[in-house]
Amino acid sequence: MAQFLIAALGAVAILLALILAAQFGGPPVLDGKRPRRVASAVAGVALVAAVAIAAYAGFATVKWQQAEAQRRSLDAHNRSLAAQFKTQAAQQHRAWVYATPALDGPMIIKDRAISLMARYRAENKGDAPAADIAIASVVIPRVDVDIRAVQKSLCDGLRVGDNVTASIRDSLFPSEKAEISRVEGVSPDLVDGQVTQQGATRLEFWWVGCVGYHSVGDKARHRSGFIYQIAESGAGPRGIVPISLADQIIPKARLVVLPYAGGGVAAD
Repeated sequence: MAQFLIAALGAVAILLALILAAQFGGPPVLDGKRPRRVASAVAGVALVAAVAIAAYAGFATVKWQQAEAQRRSLDAHNRSLAAQFKTQAAQQHRAWVYATPALDGPMIIKDRAISLMARYRAENKGDAPAADIAIASVVIPRVDVDIRAVQKSLCDGLRVGDNVTASIRDSLFPSEKAEISRVEGVSPDLVDGQVTQQGATRLEFWWVGCVGYHSVGDKARHRSGFIYQIAESGAGPRGIVPISLADQIIPKARLVVLPYAGGGVAAD
C-alpha cells in the first residue's frame, strides 16, 4: 500500500515534468530561439514538486501506518476485554443469597437465660438457583471480643455442610424470598460471665449470623453474613440503653436492632 502510493505519485510528477519540458522544447518562436532555459526551469520545478509530493506521500504513509497500528492494538485490547468480560460473566452466573434478621416477638429473660423470637428473610439476588441454604446465628453479650472471628467461626461451620439444624430451605430461585422464624438464645453462663467480669446489670447484645449455600450444579459453598446490635430504646446518647438483666419480658416494640457499623461478611 505505502510503496504503491509513493511510486504512483512519483510517476505522475515525472510525467508532468516531461510533458512541460516537451511543450517548451518544441518549434522555434518568433525570435528564432528555443526557450530551453524556460523549459529547464519548468522541468526543475516539476522535479522539485515530484520530490515534495513523494516526501509528503511517504510522510502520509507513515502516519497511516501508525494509525493502523493503533487501530489494531485497540482492536486487540477490545477483544481481550470482551474475553475477560465473558469469563467474569460466566463466573458471576451463580446464586447470591443474603439474609436480613428481624425481631419476631419479645425478648424473654429468665434466670439470666435469654431467648429471642427471630425471623430471617433470605433472598437470592443472583441469576442461578441456590441450594442447601442454611443460616447459623448466635446472640451474645456485646463485649470486647473479635466479633468477626465469631462470625468466621459460624461460616466455617456452615462450610462443612453437615449443620442440619441451621438449614432453612432446600432451594431458592433467583429473586425468590423465603422467611423462617425460630428462637435464638443466650446461655446464662455467658451472661453470668459478663456480670461477674464487668459487674454489669445491663448489657447490649450482638446478633451475629452467616448464610451458607451453593449454586445448583456447583457444589462450591458460598457464604454471606450479618452483624447487628440489640439494645432497648431509651434516653441514651443514641436513643438506646443496655438491656436490664432482671427477669422480664421485653416487647418487640421496645427493642432496637441496629446494623453493625463495620458491616457483615460480604458474599464471596
